[in-house]
Amino acid sequence: VQPNQIDLFILTHTHIDHLGGIFDFLQAPMFVSERERALPKPLYWSGGQPWEWPDRDYITVRNDTRIGPGFEVLQAPGHAPGQIAMVIELPNTGCVMLTSDAISRRSEIDERFDTAPDPETALNNAQRLMELAEERNAFVIFGHEPEQWPKLRKSPEFYN
Repeated sequence: VQPNQIDLFILTHTHIDHLGGIFDFLQAPMFVSERERALPKPLYWSGGQPWEWPDRDYITVRNDTRIGPGFEVLQAPGHAPGQIAMVIELPNTGCVMLTSDAISRRSEIDERFDTAPDPETALNNAQRLMELAEERNAFVIFGHEPEQWPKLRKSPEFYN
């Protein structure tokens, strides 16, 4: 895929490790939660807001939303005010859930999200995501799971 072929950009939340590409792919609308986009500037991290929102088209969402066939975004605040996760149905892999930082590491649920800005909301949403993953028999990809990372396919490999 060439950069100019990107036709939709999804921002899961506005922390530095997920925010770096907001100035790329400006031809593509950015899909972002209404709560994150409502911030005067992207949050970045720990209250810092050094960047402005780029001049681009935005698609904001308030609720769980089906974007297209087999592709939906799920509201999962707690780690960030407008955190979203994604579920994708792939023809060969099946259902894949990308938790982003709604569940960074598998152990966060047992740790009860004690470092999250809103631990109770984070825990409730993580439990909801895991219940949905179980219902759909989803392959769950966590945002920062060190044990999972080496086992995941990375470009040029892919899930289909």
